[in-house]
Amino acid sequence: FNDRRDDYLGEFPTQFIGLYDGDIVYTGTNLDNLISRGQLARERGQRNKGMYLKKVVPPADEIETYSVYEALLSGERA
Repeated sequence: FNDRRDDYLGEFPTQFIGLYDGDIVYTGTNLDNLISRGQLARERGQRNKGMYLKKVVPPADEIETYSVYEALLSGERA
């Protein structure tokens, strides 16, 4: 998400996006029509994948702490 934040901000400002295996599978202003991860897994045949759901906001409005994720991915303790 962070690598493409500017693209998402330009195209989907203040909307929710769902990313599945790097692909945008959902966009919307609310989550009313969000399809389930199970449905996505069946459609794509990838039961071991999850959906990353995120509201697209400018960095100044971000409440997510990405440094925690980055530390975990690199094997460090946050």
